[in-house]
Amino acid sequence: MRNQFGEKTYWKVEKYFLEGVYDQRIPVDAEEKVVYYHRTITSYVKAIHQAGFAINAMLEPKPSEDMLMKYPEFEEDLNVSCFLVFKLRKLS
Repeated sequence: MRNQFGEKTYWKVEKYFLEGVYDQRIPVDAEEKVVYYHRTITSYVKAIHQAGFAINAMLEPKPSEDMLMKYPEFEEDLNVSCFLVFKLRKLS
């Protein structure tokens, strides 16, 4: 959501449990669309276990201070995690 100055103030999460593929133009006036695959965290964990792996660690990366100084527009990425990284171990 944006304030009266057009600045992002927070992310509005809707239909979180509606999984699937969707596309979006980033930036809005881009010629091509970026394709996203939304899954819930539960779906990722189930798939990992069904494939015979155990989760050793999980990380939600965020922009570093250096990155924010170089690219201040990434400050909005501190509102919500854009990525989820798993460190896995194959079970025997």
